[in-house]
Amino acid sequence: MSDKYLETLDELKKIVDDRRKEGYLIATTNGRFAPFHLGQGYMLEAAKLLIENQSEEKSKQGGILIVLLNSDYSVQKLNGLSKHCPPQEERAGTLALLKCVDYITPFDEVTPLKYLEELKPDMHIKGRGKSTLQQRIDEEIKILGNWGGQHEVLSLLEGFSTARILERFQNMK
Repeated sequence: MSDKYLETLDELKKIVDDRRKEGYLIATTNGRFAPFHLGQGYMLEAAKLLIENQSEEKSKQGGILIVLLNSDYSVQKLNGLSKHCPPQEERAGTLALLKCVDYITPFDEVTPLKYLEELKPDMHIKGRGKSTLQQRIDEEIKILGNWGGQHEVLSLLEGFSTARILERFQNMK
């Protein structure tokens, strides 16, 4: 597995603390990223650009983008595992190939709230899809507000959503 992949929150927290001391801004995003598609790649690139631009404006060293990846256990709790959701190691491996992603760590909870609380990112970024629930966004905004973190929701590429991809799979039967 790539050196971008960190198994535990403790490993990630140490790196985040070190990077923050070096002058980097920290951004997180989360999801299952399955099946991975162009819209998600675009969102991750846009998220990295957003944190890099913020870092320039604040005269910081740079921006770090962390993907909090729903673990297999988390995905099963949310949706049940399906043939369209590869194991977390494969999903993490795909994400690790992207230059815009600095670190990836799995989480077992339904939401990344515990990880946000521990990491205290400067920014949490989401793609606006059908599954983006306003209640979850409100919970994230509330937690981020405890330390002045920002919450950003990016538009997805038209025609590229997980729901649309899965619909195409269904129609292929």
